[in-house]
Amino acid sequence: MAVYFVLGGSGRGKSYFVNHTVVERAQAEKDKTFLMIVPEQATMQTQKEIVDISEHQGIMNIEVQSFVRLAYRIFGETGMTSLPALDDMGKTLILHKVLLEQEKNLHYFGRNVHKKGYVAEIKSFLSEMMQYGIDEEGLDDMIQAAGSRMALKSKLEDMKVAYHSFRTYLKDNYITSEEVLTVLSGVVSQSKLLKDAVICLDGFTGFTPVQYQLIEELMRVCSDIYVTVTMDESQELFQPGEKHELFYLSKKTTAHFLHMIKDNGMEEPEVIRVGEEIEKTRFHDSEQLGYLERSLFRFPVKAYHQGAVEGDDREDISIHLLKQPQEEISFVAECVKKLRREGYRYRDIAVVAGDMEVYGPLARDIFGQAQIPCFVDQKKTILANPLVNMLDALLDMIQYDFRHDTVIRYLRGKYSMLSPEETDLLDNYLLASGIRGAGRWKGEWNAAQIYPFRDEEQGQEFNQKINDIRQNVWKNIEEIYISIKTRKHTVREFAEALIQFMEEQNFYGKLTEDVEAFRQIGDAGAAKEYDQIYGIILDVLDRLVELLGSEKMSLKEFRELLDTGFSEARVGLIPPGVDQIVVGDLTRTRLNHVKHLFFLGVTDANIPSGSGGGGILSASERSFLEQEDFEMAPTERQKLYTEQFYLYLTLTKPEEHLYLCLCEVGNDGKEQKPAYLIERMRRLYPDIVIHVEDQCLDAVRILGQDKGMTYLIKGLRDRSIEDIGWQQIYTYYKEHDPEELQKILAAAFYQPEKAKLVRENAELLYGDTLYGSASRFELYASCAYRHFLQYGLHLEERQERTVEFYDIGNVIHETLELYTKDLILHKRSWQDVEESERRQKAEQYFQQVAEQYKNGVLQDTARNHYLMKTMKRVLHRTIAAISSQMGQGNFETVSSELRFEQLHGPLRLRGSVDRVDQMTGEDAEYISIVDYKTGDKDVSLSDFYYGLQMQLVIYLQAAVDAAKGKTGNRKKIIPAGIFYFHPQDPILESVDAKDKEKKLIKEFRMKGLLNEADPVVDGIGGDGVTSTKNCVAEKEFNYFMKYTRDTLEKMSEDILGGAIEVNPYRRENDKTSCEYCPYHGVCQFDPRLGNKYRSLMKLKDEQVYMELKEKYANEAKTE
Repeated sequence: MAVYFVLGGSGRGKSYFVNHTVVERAQAEKDKTFLMIVPEQATMQTQKEIVDISEHQGIMNIEVQSFVRLAYRIFGETGMTSLPALDDMGKTLILHKVLLEQEKNLHYFGRNVHKKGYVAEIKSFLSEMMQYGIDEEGLDDMIQAAGSRMALKSKLEDMKVAYHSFRTYLKDNYITSEEVLTVLSGVVSQSKLLKDAVICLDGFTGFTPVQYQLIEELMRVCSDIYVTVTMDESQELFQPGEKHELFYLSKKTTAHFLHMIKDNGMEEPEVIRVGEEIEKTRFHDSEQLGYLERSLFRFPVKAYHQGAVEGDDREDISIHLLKQPQEEISFVAECVKKLRREGYRYRDIAVVAGDMEVYGPLARDIFGQAQIPCFVDQKKTILANPLVNMLDALLDMIQYDFRHDTVIRYLRGKYSMLSPEETDLLDNYLLASGIRGAGRWKGEWNAAQIYPFRDEEQGQEFNQKINDIRQNVWKNIEEIYISIKTRKHTVREFAEALIQFMEEQNFYGKLTEDVEAFRQIGDAGAAKEYDQIYGIILDVLDRLVELLGSEKMSLKEFRELLDTGFSEARVGLIPPGVDQIVVGDLTRTRLNHVKHLFFLGVTDANIPSGSGGGGILSASERSFLEQEDFEMAPTERQKLYTEQFYLYLTLTKPEEHLYLCLCEVGNDGKEQKPAYLIERMRRLYPDIVIHVEDQCLDAVRILGQDKGMTYLIKGLRDRSIEDIGWQQIYTYYKEHDPEELQKILAAAFYQPEKAKLVRENAELLYGDTLYGSASRFELYASCAYRHFLQYGLHLEERQERTVEFYDIGNVIHETLELYTKDLILHKRSWQDVEESERRQKAEQYFQQVAEQYKNGVLQDTARNHYLMKTMKRVLHRTIAAISSQMGQGNFETVSSELRFEQLHGPLRLRGSVDRVDQMTGEDAEYISIVDYKTGDKDVSLSDFYYGLQMQLVIYLQAAVDAAKGKTGNRKKIIPAGIFYFHPQDPILESVDAKDKEKKLIKEFRMKGLLNEADPVVDGIGGDGVTSTKNCVAEKEFNYFMKYTRDTLEKMSEDILGGAIEVNPYRRENDKTSCEYCPYHGVCQFDPRLGNKYRSLMKLKDEQVYMELKEKYANEAKTE
């Protein structure tokens, strides 16, 4: 038995040597078996190389295997019936089950086992224990060593419980994937294939204890073993060295082999050094890259000066700075196109990324746009697949009993039984009706309760449509809902119900159609994913049944298990083609015969790589266990040293050029700084230049992947049209694609047109008579286009069965109406009602309103019940305040919700006045109106002038007209005031009852305008009711009413004339009518595109008075 160490630095020809040696020996020793054992991801490449160098393109007595493949090869040869091996998914599923069963006995893990991803962390630690040969006895030793470290001790004790339960469940049924090699070690001696075989171990950076155990068994039966070890000639071969040294892993490997050799009484290993002749190495054509292999991460640092060697005038190592990761990938795409024009194949180029989660998807997208074939070496999770999402949404919907959001999430899935339009209709209806629970889906829905249609036929049609949708959904879901919703079921029952549902919905057929569609458009990646997904889902369900089929559990527990299975499943990769760019990471991806290598993301965010949280054990706990001589996976510090070794291996892969790329800002918007590697490279190569790529816009960069379109648009947007490169692109499009150029220019210099309807179309929308309320015309005054959308096209926000802030005001408003009408009916004054009766009546009317409001929405939730208590408190305080105010003056409430209709030209104005108060004088009746507002609104004459606040004046006119209708000409009707009253729940700090009452009255003081006449000022009740400072003359009230009539008539003419201009206003304080507008997504008003606001200057009250006086004084004289 002979052991051969094949030593050499990276790229020095170790694999080349062993491959040729094995082929030559295999051809000469045809009766002997030669086994090439390599990492799993390197098997295909190694097979290809062996075939390429063999004389007849194939050798019968050479096998290329990974450790696991070798195990099953030997199991088959020896006839051993090994137990089924659990993969990561199986381990996670079983571990999830036993952890739930042991939850009460897990003092540290117990509260976390339901957290997403936590079981996977425990599984990783479990796998680590098995890889490093740690059993229950080893855990006991760790627990004892932990001593007073209570957190570590608790974790290890819980891990022992989990490990024991896991092993008990597996007993006589399964082995884990980590134990496959242990089982193989036990049957090595029985294998004829392995006896006197020649074994070559190539491409490994080190081995686990379980692998060493197997290798030791192989050494006892094989004739020769070749081991390739990456190490330069300056290193002591069999001395482990320090952990921070670059070749520590390699030296640790050779030391361990030497230990096994001595233990088994074998001959001293033979050392074969390769790569001493530089012309036979990877770096024969690049002195700079050869120096990098000899010097990176070595001390002392010796600088390399370009040009010191004859002919060394190229830049074989370059550093490139860009703005963001997207620009890094785009830069690579541009360089690839340039290299292709120089004659390179795609397979000559490779990309390694510091973070594949960021750069992998970007590479797929940008290389795809640029039509650059690439293989992204990154396994894809199935969690984002539409079918997996729909199955999760289905179980979500059943678990939460048809809750609105769960129903719509399922129905918006790619393979829903409803069309998008039907789903939208149902979504709106469920939101408005608040329907919850499967029971409501079984019976007929009455849409008229939710949407009161004026047209009965239209209402019936809608009702039929919404019930057809309901029946369609329920018909498809009913069977699986009934079968799995209630009580516990076995995993088998859950899985069978799910598979039956998938078959009924023909998901496989729909996926097949998508696969074909993806193939038609050339998206091989998506076609591959969709082609596999149905089988992967069935495989996950099969594994669940195989492992846990008879276990009974709730739907919630089954969902957690299924989510665990889906999170472990991966879509298989499409093997790299003959001519593709490989995109991968530092540790997993195997690169061979690369001429140009791009290393992306060389920033401090990626190098050194993040710890990922450290798993179950913290970094300090791992360090402690290491100090106690427990061999485990590397600590965080050791990982940093190991990463340096992988960096060394990666950076020395290219034969001709190494590109180091970094960005200033990550995808998260955070600043990124150069990784320490950049500084190391600059110390090695002082002459190296950092290319700031946004300042290096050559023709290749400008043209990019889209023939300069992006650059052309950017120049127009930034108005940087003086740039010569931009002008050349512009000229190119002007000559070769003028139509496309015209579209771009039209978008760049877009100016919105003023919209207007012809009168005939306006009348078709509105009729020849306009019907509306004061709020409609105030809205028109704020923006004509918003009025058009709301009252012309009848676009509405979605109704929602929830209690909003305005609902509080509506309920109090309606209750006050009933209370006030009761007073008027029984001819009682506010102040005449005792507090106890007042509260009793308020409660009675509040209950009446609350039960009917929005079909009883206030009874739905505990939150709404709490809101009702708040509303009652506001109501009682409001009625108390009004009673106090009315008791201080001489006005009496004569009307509540006074309904009116006014004619103003083509306008028929309708509305109702919340409260009309009246004071009787000898020769006159004084009329004031009160409007209840929950917001803190005050009268603004400036807004009134601009048509934004006409409501109170319209109400005043209605009340005056109603009073005139009752009195005829017997008495003069005089406007007394217009007021806002704010129902509220003020916080009063005083504890003194009298002081508290005074403060309460002050808080409820009405805001508005008061007639300055003495009878009114005296009769209103003083400053306790409203401020007597805001007084106007009677004639000014008349001016207000005349101005309102004229404004309404003008607005009516404009609306019927087709005015629909997008003309929102902006005040001097920058407040605009676009704030809170629900139609912004429709009008797309944007000042940056040339849209302009109407500027409304704040007018003083005196200015408004003067304007109206000048306008109407002469009219008053003629009257």
